[in-house]
Amino acid sequence: MTVQETQIREIRGPIGVAVVGLHLVPVRKQQPTPGAADAVYVTLRDVPYAFGHNLDLERRIDYGADHRPRGIELLAVSHGVDVRGLPEQAAVGRLLEEYKMRILA
Repeated sequence: MTVQETQIREIRGPIGVAVVGLHLVPVRKQQPTPGAADAVYVTLRDVPYAFGHNLDLERRIDYGADHRPRGIELLAVSHGVDVRGLPEQAAVGRLLEEYKMRILA
């Protein structure tokens, strides 16, 4: 499945921003506070989790039972996000830039 920008729509809620299509869930607020998480989860497909693979210490890809990516966990996003090697790299990069996250690479 290729994520198309036309699938993306924004929903604002009390804990941050969720984007349906690509689903962006900031776990931290704009201004970091002590004890706040510094992570984002991008949902690519709404299927159950089967297993995950760490690309490195700050990036993890979760998969469904069909071995296709279902989501991406990104840590330490306040330092920038390396999108190289991520599923739907271009779409994820554009989405993160929309929310003023710095893209590395």
